[in-house]
Amino acid sequence: VESVRFTTDEIGIATDADLIKLTDQQVSVRGKLQTTDDILMSEATAALTHDAASGVGLAITSSNGYVDVESVRFTGLQMGLDGAADLITLSNANVKITGTLDTTGYIKVASTKFTVDATGNTYADGTLTVMGAADMNNTLNVKLDATLQSDMIMTADSAALTHSGTTGLTIKSTNAYVDVESVRFTDNTIGIAADPDLLTLTNAALAVAGTLTVSDDVKLSEDAAVITHTAPTTATNAGLAISSTNFHVDVESVRFTDAKIGTTTDADLITLADGSVSITGTLDTTGYIKVAS
Repeated sequence: VESVRFTTDEIGIATDADLIKLTDQQVSVRGKLQTTDDILMSEATAALTHDAASGVGLAITSSNGYVDVESVRFTGLQMGLDGAADLITLSNANVKITGTLDTTGYIKVASTKFTVDATGNTYADGTLTVMGAADMNNTLNVKLDATLQSDMIMTADSAALTHSGTTGLTIKSTNAYVDVESVRFTDNTIGIAADPDLLTLTNAALAVAGTLTVSDDVKLSEDAAVITHTAPTTATNAGLAISSTNFHVDVESVRFTDAKIGTTTDADLITLADGSVSITGTLDTTGYIKVAS
């Protein structure tokens, strides 16, 4: 009919007679199907199926535009929406997401190397690098060392650094000092920034490099206690002075007040001066009294 050839149940042209084959409830097209309008399928559960041999595939492309599947737009290697066509971009071994990734299930990297479950629990099997700030609203549990390259700032009104182990807590600086408020700790010395070795601790000994000011008693519990002055023998005009700025010094029951020696009730029994000893009261001796030998 004109240039169309009909051969039993086939329709074609003289050089290709079986372009269309008709069977019960089916039209088969052997070749390309070209249409200038939509393809409408009225089947309740319609399917577009590729049934070629294995190893090949089905390509749905637009020569110069995009392909919409429902509300999802495919443009080249990109997937998205009408107003945001590049939400997902595919390349070799790479998926790029432009926007927010929202999932109600797990996020997994390399199976178990990095996972986030639906409750928010996160596991990272490797090094975690955070370039910006990290906020944590609950406890941070670190099973090994925590390395900080800057300060640790605690904003709680009554903050505490607590050790709950069974041995001890060590706070140290590998090459420098540790400041606690205005007190500086350097190895076994304690002091301040301007004078870091005011106190030096060693086994059974405390050395004070400077003046020791005590606002109460000094008590020595050693059985045979000694107060010793250890100035070097090469020192000049050295010695040990025990004095009270405004009052007296009692050694056992003997009272020293400036140049006077006495008792608590009679403090000036003996008065010392250059080349002179004055005795106020009775001199009682069980031995000789010699004058000018």
